[in-house]
Amino acid sequence: MRFATFATYARARLGLGAATALSMLGRVRGWSGATARAGEMRETATIPTFHEAAEIARKEWVRAVSYFDQVADPDLIDYATYSLRAAERKYVYLLKKAREESASTTHIAAR
Repeated sequence: MRFATFATYARARLGLGAATALSMLGRVRGWSGATARAGEMRETATIPTFHEAAEIARKEWVRAVSYFDQVADPDLIDYATYSLRAAERKYVYLLKKAREESASTTHIAAR
């Protein structure tokens, strides 16, 4: 699903108000939250589909596996394990959502 602005996305998906969305965007882009107002923000945000997000998550999982294989410091083994498990769960979740989205799109198109 695509949204016209980041504020629209934040309100619809995250349940945030416009001020909170501007504050988040300000941190990302380095904007001053005090000077920006909801009416002034006209930035378009491209929200990835579940298929695109799943591909990004797959790459993160591959990187986590590589890091886990290469870590040598005993203090970092717990972090590597946590990162690997989190990346795997994220990928599996997004893959499941992408399949559901694809199935519902196919079902709608078949009508």
